[in-house]
Parts: sequence; structure tokens; C-alpha cells
Amino acid sequence: EFYKYIYDPFLIDKTLEILRLKQGPIKESEFLELNNRYFKAVKRGMGEKDSKDSLDCITGLAFKDLSEKFKLIEDDFPTVNVFVELDETAEKIWKEYLDIRHEMNNLERTKRYLKIKKCFSDYLISAPKKFTGPLVMDDSNIGHISRVELDNFYDKETGFRRSETGDGSVFF
Repeated sequence: EFYKYIYDPFLIDKTLEILRLKQGPIKESEFLELNNRYFKAVKRGMGEKDSKDSLDCITGLAFKDLSEKFKLIEDDFPTVNVFVELDETAEKIWKEYLDIRHEMNNLERTKRYLKIKKCFSDYLISAPKKFTGPLVMDDSNIGHISRVELDNFYDKETGFRRSETGDGSVFF
């Protein structure tokens, strides 16, 4: 019953309500009728405005709008952007970024950042905050995985390695 993790319980209920009336396999010729019944049941069950908005999105194939209203997975956990030095180019971009951060002139700093923004963002990933503790070292709120640390925190096949961060000690 994995569908319960994805679909809204209301929509599941309406689907089952319509399908309970059918015995055995559903013929393709019955799809339109069942579809119409489904949307009528949804419209009856939802508030008029919500129903109209949802149906407008679906019938207009405006799935982007629909996805903004309904989320399959809630983004209720905090994330952190992490810069991953995958190669020499990334290493150079990170050094440039650090240099830009020390630029005192705001206008010049912005201009310089805009020049590297596209390349910089190519190496950014979003990772759950609870796994990024040792990677965020300053007030920028951007984590950093150097090429030296790459194998500890990142796998080129599977991505970010998750391991709980705690209140441990670091010894030098």
C-alpha cells in the first residue's frame, strides 16, 4: 500500500468509491465514464474553489501549478547547500568563491559572483542539514567538501553520503 505515501487520502477514497462499483477487469471503453464519475465525486467532496482549481490544473495539463498546490513528499526538513569539489575545475571555482567573499566592495563582489554563479551552482547539492554538521564552517551557510575529503562525504555514483552528525570532538 505504498500509494498511501504518495496520494492524498481524500483522492484515494474517491478512487476506491468509484472502483467498488465495478466487478472484474475494467474495459477501455469504460474509462471515460469512470473518469467522469471520479471527477464528479471529487468535486462533490471538496470545497468548490479547491475542486475547481485542482480540476482546472488537471484538465489544462498545468501540472506545475498542481504540484505547487499538492506535494507528494513534504519538504519539512531543513537542507543546506553543499559545494562538492569533484574535479580541478571545482577546486578553482571554490578558491575564486572564497576570494570573492573577501571582496570589500559590495558591487564588485556581486559582479564577480555573477560571473561564476553558473559554474558554482553546477557543483552545489542540497543535503539534509542533520548530515552536514562538519561541512559548514562559517557564516555562509554553504557546506564544502574538498577533493581531499571527497571519499568521506560523497560518492560519484550515489551522491552525498549520509551519516548522523553529533556533538563529537575533533582532534588535531
